[in-house]
Amino acid sequence: MNLFRHALSMVKEGAFFSKVSFTGAHRESIRRLKNHEGDLASIDSVTYDYLDRYQSEEIKGLKIIARSAVSPCLPYITSILRSEDEASKIRSALNEALRQLPEVAEDLAIKEVLPASDEDYEVLRKYERFATGRGFSFVSE
Repeated sequence: MNLFRHALSMVKEGAFFSKVSFTGAHRESIRRLKNHEGDLASIDSVTYDYLDRYQSEEIKGLKIIARSAVSPCLPYITSILRSEDEASKIRSALNEALRQLPEVAEDLAIKEVLPASDEDYEVLRKYERFATGRGFSFVSE
């Protein structure tokens, strides 16, 4: 959400659209675009690439008009109560699964699951602060 908000705040300060809808799913957003129930949607690159490769009818008639700023990928998360050793074992299991299921790794465009820190995601908070500072928010007041 912050990538989309950041991109729009670079174009115009303050409100941009007359109406904003939250579909809760990339495929639902795509369906609405194809049914002319919206003008623009933000779809993550992994989802779009997957649909382009395997479900081309689903995105037929749509085109990419812009790309967001570079950011870290979506994180895998677990309970804060997990120890670093447990988290490391989960990461190892995910990486082993990727090695044993190369088709899944290809579909998800994942080569390796790496450790992450809060600092890795600070860029997203920076984008959020920038957009909010320019008066762009998805929250109705």
